[in-house]
Amino acid sequence: MAIDTRPPRQTTGTSTAAMTDVDLAARLVVDAGTLARRLREDGLDVHHKTSISDVVTQADNAAERYITDLLARHRPADGVLGEEGTLVAGEHERRWVVDPVDGTYNFVNGSDYWCSAVALTGPDDYLLGAVHRPVTGTRSSAAPTSPRAATACPSPL
Repeated sequence: MAIDTRPPRQTTGTSTAAMTDVDLAARLVVDAGTLARRLREDGLDVHHKTSISDVVTQADNAAERYITDLLARHRPADGVLGEEGTLVAGEHERRWVVDPVDGTYNFVNGSDYWCSAVALTGPDDYLLGAVHRPVTGTRSSAAPTSPRAATACPSPL
């Protein structure tokens, strides 16, 4: 399957501050996945964390930084916990949990079985989750207050 290397699509006229949390989560995983996929095509520097199969790349770090920066601008009161080390204390008990390249070992080895994932937790429970598989262009998101949404994402412009 050919890799689309175009930059993430920008949603004109829609501020992330005006988006619902579910819509923002969907944008975060699609944009982060697209960024990671582009970086993989350029070649990856792979570093081992705790074992030969526990790896991290610049794509993991760049996609996590992208998500963290966007959340800092548009949900500044929320906390963030990222797989690659991001820890931002929030002003309340909402926390975004971020794994921008879930399945990094597969990602590094050229497999299609990886995704970008985020979840939002509250004081007592999970509030939402979103997952995007860039290779297939599919995204799923769900929250207790909204129906599960699984969609095929159009290729970024």
